[in-house]
Amino acid sequence: MTVARDAAEERALAHFDRVLGDKGPMAIIELFDDVTLLQYVDADFGVSHFTTLGFDRVGAPSANPTELVITARPHQEELALDLLRYAVRHSTEFSDLTFGSAMILPRPLLDDLPVYGLMFDASPWDEELNLILSPDGQSIELAVLSLLPMTKGDTELLKEKGAEAFDAAVEATDADVYDLFRTATI
Repeated sequence: MTVARDAAEERALAHFDRVLGDKGPMAIIELFDDVTLLQYVDADFGVSHFTTLGFDRVGAPSANPTELVITARPHQEELALDLLRYAVRHSTEFSDLTFGSAMILPRPLLDDLPVYGLMFDASPWDEELNLILSPDGQSIELAVLSLLPMTKGDTELLKEKGAEAFDAAVEATDADVYDLFRTATI
């Protein structure tokens, strides 16, 4: 599959290849709503990272050029892709898409999966993935938002105490945010 890319997308692809590609191979999965979905397989870490390329084409409200990434355990890849597709398709419904924002529903986002929301957050495993700054360091050329699947309890904690409390709970409990079937973080 060949897709024409602009300079921002080429910069994002080079960033993903540098940060994710050194851990394993990359494949183009599909074109979804004018957004290319890529998969990087990280055999050392035992996960697949799925990224968008061209996410800004959907018109999501973000202050900076933005791409999304979701990480999943083996045998959960198709569900992770479904969550990424969901985020791409519904991201225009938000007023601001940034680190710490979340997409929360009163029901699971997908049937038979205990995921009630997605937090758009910094990467929990590699800070280098989060941003590309301009050469002078004064502006953000690319923000990479990691989608963290949230259980019902996670969404309640986020609503009550905010994004920092959720992040602290993830760190304190060593929750496996890559396991889409986990039952809780807190």
